[in-house]
Amino acid sequence: MPPFHVIFTFAVLAMLVFAFGRVQVRRWRGRETRTRLASQPIIYREQVRARVRGTAGAWVDIKGGPAGIRMTVRTGSVDVELGAPFRRLGVFLGCDYHFDARDLTMHRERTGWAGLPVLTWDAIVLTSSDGAGRTVIGVHPRSGIAQALAALAAAGVHPG
Repeated sequence: MPPFHVIFTFAVLAMLVFAFGRVQVRRWRGRETRTRLASQPIIYREQVRARVRGTAGAWVDIKGGPAGIRMTVRTGSVDVELGAPFRRLGVFLGCDYHFDARDLTMHRERTGWAGLPVLTWDAIVLTSSDGAGRTVIGVHPRSGIAQALAALAAAGVHPG
């Protein structure tokens, strides 16, 4: 039987290859849409606090580090990603969301940390049901919700 450190090294390398492969597949699937939508004019861009709804239904904070999380609304798309200069790292950290506005619905909700009534804030909940599955993100813009709601409606996001 091989020594423990060999098995452990192999397991760690396998996990890294799996994680990197998953990121590359995600980027490859969305590259055509991202390229097409990135050329559209920006309607709204703002720093946001963001939470994603986990598989168990509880809200989990998306951490943006020193750059924060930025929501960009274009005429046909919505992006929630790390702010510059760390935007490319968001793919590896799970902070890189790009949506076609036609696939999104939005509503207001008071979200709490981990499903508890702790650290709550009013958020715009964006729900995407595209080919990659269902994604639910709650965003709270720093400048307030009214401008963001108007920009999302102008981009084509449906209330739901």
